[in-house]
Amino acid sequence: MAGRKPTRFNDGSKVYTIRLSAEAYEWVRSMGDMGPDIVRSLIDEYRLSKDDRLINRALAEAKDELMTLETKVLSVKRRIKELESVKAKLVESQLDYLKVRQKLLEKYMQDPHHFMGWLTGPANMELVSEGGFGSPQEVAEFCRKEMERYRRGSR
Repeated sequence: MAGRKPTRFNDGSKVYTIRLSAEAYEWVRSMGDMGPDIVRSLIDEYRLSKDDRLINRALAEAKDELMTLETKVLSVKRRIKELESVKAKLVESQLDYLKVRQKLLEKYMQDPHHFMGWLTGPANMELVSEGGFGSPQEVAEFCRKEMERYRRGSR
């Protein structure tokens, strides 16, 4: 090959010499002028199938990553729902707490002198803990302070 000049093609293709088994050589030769075109076509098909396998592998990896991310999104959405549920219960609890305090304050305003007797009665003792107080005296002190604050604010 040292003395042979490379063949130039207008389409930019180049010549590459390969070694074939005797059977493959005879098969390509039996194809006549189409032999080189068939070999070139087989090489192109192999290259494309290799590219296809690489693309399929990358596609499968991307789909796996997407599934992992979607699973994580579902997990985060579930956590958000749990937290929103806990928050709703807390808000409801706080509203109940405020309603009890409002009820205690209204009762105190109706009759401050008999309030302690009413509060310490068996039917009303649970209002102390439901309002977040430790004792009936704490309730009475809260009501007195709220009344003072109300009176100062209404002037």
